[in-house]
Amino acid sequence: VESMLIGHTVAGSLTSRSPVIETARFWETAAMRAVLASQVALVVDPVRRSEHFTAGLLQDMALLVLSEHVAGYDTLLEGWDSGSIPDLVDAENDQFGWDHATVGAVMCRSWNFPENLVSAVEAHHDDDDRSPSQLVASFHEVDTDSGPAAFASRCATTQELAPQVDELLEAARAQVAEVASVFS
Repeated sequence: VESMLIGHTVAGSLTSRSPVIETARFWETAAMRAVLASQVALVVDPVRRSEHFTAGLLQDMALLVLSEHVAGYDTLLEGWDSGSIPDLVDAENDQFGWDHATVGAVMCRSWNFPENLVSAVEAHHDDDDRSPSQLVASFHEVDTDSGPAAFASRCATTQELAPQVDELLEAARAQVAEVASVFS
């Protein structure tokens, strides 16, 4: 309930008039990350399942704000969408000196979210940890086809997840439409 309430509140307060971000697609992808992170947490960290759901849902929320308020950000997103910019985080750091994960963490802190959620949002592109919310960070709005393959690749090094990748993805796909409808 806490995860859905936080997510619904955030979704209700963040909109985008950006021609680059399709809001329904954005929240559908966020819902996929959230549901899949929750499924992974059932296997590797069931006590923190709700936290992983929320982190998966919110990890890219800064894209909405940045596209609205930062000059040149839509151009960067267009390049990422077209494939001419392969790594958004590297491009953000090169062009602006920060990335959307850092901005998302600042947003979470300003809303007084728990530090574990702030840290999960901030670290969602880090490869150091294999938390459920980091494993699902490869699902992007601009490239929905490569998300499952990247997820499977990241899970291959986790003994308890590797044999369950297809089942985890299928369970998440079964729930994503219902969860996305709450946010879009």
